[in-house]
Amino acid sequence: MSLPRHIAIICDGNRRWAKNKSLPEFAGHRRAVEVTMEQLIDRCVELKIPYLTFWVFSTENWHRGKSWVDKYFKLLRQLFTKNFQ
Repeated sequence: MSLPRHIAIICDGNRRWAKNKSLPEFAGHRRAVEVTMEQLIDRCVELKIPYLTFWVFSTENWHRGKSWVDKYFKLLRQLFTKNFQ
C-alpha cells in the first residue's frame, strides 16, 4: 500500500484534554504544538509525505481575547521557526 501525499489534521480537543488532566486550559494547546504536532511533522518528513496541513485556528478563536490569540500565535510561530527554514 502506498503512503498518502497529503495528510490534514484538525486540531481539536486541546482544552478538554487539559481539563481532563487537571491542567490549565492553555497547557492542552502547548502540548498539541510542542509534542503532537512536532511528532507528526517529524514522522511525515521521515516517511517523505510531502504535504501536511494543520487546521489550528477558526474564526471562532478570535473571540477568545487578544491575550489568548497572541499567546497562541507565538506558540505557533515557535513551531514554524523551529521546523521550517
